Amino acid sequence: SWEELEERLRYLKVQAKECRKAKAEFEQQEEEGWIEAQTWFGITTSYKMVEGDPSIMVKMEGDQDDLPMVCTGAVLREADLYKTWMPFVTRSDILKWKGRASLLGHFEITVPLMFRDAVIHAYACDTLADDGSFMLVGKSVPG
Repeated sequence: SWEELEERLRYLKVQAKECRKAKAEFEQQEEEGWIEAQTWFGITTSYKMVEGDPSIMVKMEGDQDDLPMVCTGAVLREADLYKTWMPFVTRSDILKWKGRASLLGHFEITVPLMFRDAVIHAYACDTLADDGSFMLVGKSVPG
């Protein structure tokens, strides 16, 4: 129905806004509070905590030459395996698929001197045509 299409468009506009916000945040330099945790296989993992905000922001970045899009997208599709290779993630479960590139997942994250778990809505942001990047954006689902 027309109402369903309008709702879907509103949802996509919100996701686009969140992707732009995440892109701007991730591009900030270390002086903006990002703490480099480790570099492994050419991928640097950093995290950021904002005073007064209970969230933890995590970014992983690195150059991946000649990586097919299907492999890039598989990173989201295999979110239940994050615990086996992603720094700080000690548990990762897919709770529900909301779409081909959108899911609800339960994640436990342990960083130095802190433990957090959350149900996160995560989705892919394809910015390959803009600047050659691809992001997974997620945020806690209100409880």
